[in-house]
Amino acid sequence: MRIIKFRAWEKENLFVNFEGAMHYDVVAQTYFGEWLFDNDYELMQYTGLKDKDGFEIYEGDIIKRLSYTKPFIVEFILGSFVLTGDTDTLDFIQTKKVEVIGNIYENKELLK
Repeated sequence: MRIIKFRAWEKENLFVNFEGAMHYDVVAQTYFGEWLFDNDYELMQYTGLKDKDGFEIYEGDIIKRLSYTKPFIVEFILGSFVLTGDTDTLDFIQTKKVEVIGNIYENKELLK
């Protein structure tokens, strides 16, 4: 069974981790099972995978693949997590060959 975890980027530059609880201060309300967040937060889901160093990989992370020079962004597209780059979209095939180098909120300069 895959562990379902989230973290959130609070737009005032703070990460909030969600582990093992059903209600958080940032959750405005639930509606038919969907979480509705205040506009001050961006929600990121854990992929269930870890990089070559054992760091958890979340949606919104910036990933370096050993065989590519440009970084990729972890995104959830059409029901699966993928790595998107300038011209390529890749599946997570070998996580031992990827490294989390940042995220799209704190490290936008890595995407240039």
